[in-house]
Amino acid sequence: MWGAMDNIETLREIGLTRNESLIYLTLLQTGTAKTGTLLAAAKLNSGRIYETLDALKAKGLVSESSLDGIRWFTAAPPSQLRQWIEFRKQDVQEDETRLEAIIPGLEKLRKATSTEVKTSTYFGIKGLRAALADAQASLKEDDEILAMGITSRKDEKYNAVLHNWNSSLKNTKVRYLFTDKDEHYEKTKRAGDPTSIRVIRGQTPAAINIFGENTIIIFNYDEDSFIVIHSAATTKSFRTFFEGLWKSAKP
Repeated sequence: MWGAMDNIETLREIGLTRNESLIYLTLLQTGTAKTGTLLAAAKLNSGRIYETLDALKAKGLVSESSLDGIRWFTAAPPSQLRQWIEFRKQDVQEDETRLEAIIPGLEKLRKATSTEVKTSTYFGIKGLRAALADAQASLKEDDEILAMGITSRKDEKYNAVLHNWNSSLKNTKVRYLFTDKDEHYEKTKRAGDPTSIRVIRGQTPAAINIFGENTIIIFNYDEDSFIVIHSAATTKSFRTFFEGLWKSAKP
């Protein structure tokens, strides 16, 4: 109809709802229109049309006029989407400022109940980032990160996140045990000190990161899930296993 699905998905990704995307694209195609025309073209029920139009007006993406008591609606030029994005950026900056003010209090709440919650499971690419942040927050000064079962054989989007994360560990000692010398190995190796890498082929069933003395992450890429465990006893067991493998691994 208008290259519909790609445009709808793009508009949804930048923050419009599906209905907002449908109505905006319909208005771009039809020009100024009444609600009846929009309902027929966008195939929406009448109960949601005014709610959606009001939301688009609030975003500056639709204007309204009245003729003989009938409401007509017109899409703003597509360039207005840029202005809307700028407004969203300002809102995000304000949200970040407000959030920073309450983070210390939220951290105290979390620490107060941390003994009750030992395990957290995260999902997807955002979940991976959250799991890494969760585990890294447990690190103390001079703590070391150990990782084993590392390989490129997973979705490249995860490798990209892990490369960026590894590059951010400027002052943290890291030791990696790879299962093979693949592209992921080469990129990680180029990160240099304080990263140390060895290879031991086919020895670990899953990728596991050990953070200091109290936290591990188990990476289950097949199910897009990442399990963070806060437990000194469990971490000690995995550290012992890692050290045994490290001694027998090759640089």
